[in-house]
Amino acid sequence: MTIPFAAERPFPQAPSVLPPCPRGWVVGPLILGQHCDGRSAGRGTCRLGLGLFLLASILPGGGAGPDRKLDRPALDHALARRPAIAAALADVVPGAVLIAGNSHAELAGRVGLPCAPLVNAGLAGARAREVADGLAGQRAATRARLGVLVIGTNDLLRAARPLSAPAQARFAAEAAASLAWLSQNAERVVVAAVPPLGEAAAFRRDPAAVAVYSDILRGLCRPGTCRFVDPFADLRDGDSGFAKPGSLPDAIHLADYAAMLDGLDLCREVQPLPGSAASASGVFR
Repeated sequence: MTIPFAAERPFPQAPSVLPPCPRGWVVGPLILGQHCDGRSAGRGTCRLGLGLFLLASILPGGGAGPDRKLDRPALDHALARRPAIAAALADVVPGAVLIAGNSHAELAGRVGLPCAPLVNAGLAGARAREVADGLAGQRAATRARLGVLVIGTNDLLRAARPLSAPAQARFAAEAAASLAWLSQNAERVVVAAVPPLGEAAAFRRDPAAVAVYSDILRGLCRPGTCRFVDPFADLRDGDSGFAKPGSLPDAIHLADYAAMLDGLDLCREVQPLPGSAASASGVFR
């Protein structure tokens, strides 16, 4: 298949999926969630904070593709994670590894690495669009050694018709935006394949899209600028999109996120850092 954005630049900035707005525009009470500085307003684009964006996404017509309703705990979690992610990014130190993406990224970010601080910018429940727009309003204090992207699981919902051409093009654009952000905030980028699904997850998610979306990510990752890795290879039941029976406790999440980090083989690209205690910007394992 032809991968959108396979052009000269390895991670071209995808067009904003947020609506145009005048400078100083405020939607609802979440003023702190908004990022409309002079530069963004000058381009006619208002970058909403992740909390406000997620609130907009649950309203009728508030998101690209089919509307998705978040329950209150999910929305509360998203609102709580934004300042936590901002604080972690503000404390990034040289040599750190920054992981962004969905719940797989957030859960792995709690485990830590033996070789470097692991900065957790993951957001459980996030689709590629929400990951990209959440990162767009943030900036790391300094460039990390590595940036890691784990997305795709929440973009496989059957209601979104993930195998349709528009859905695949949208995912490619949103993934490209996150890769562009990571390439600006890290020296090198590592992109994970989309993990497999348990059979119970197939009611809402399409396992046939797992390989398709992994191929999109592979196509966006150019040698010399990023590395595409499948840390879930041992969990896969062939090319079916499913995991081996019993390997995923809840049909979505892993039993061992340290193994996922090991599978990404991050430490071979990181200079060993002394330290046995957690740093301000991440955790050591």
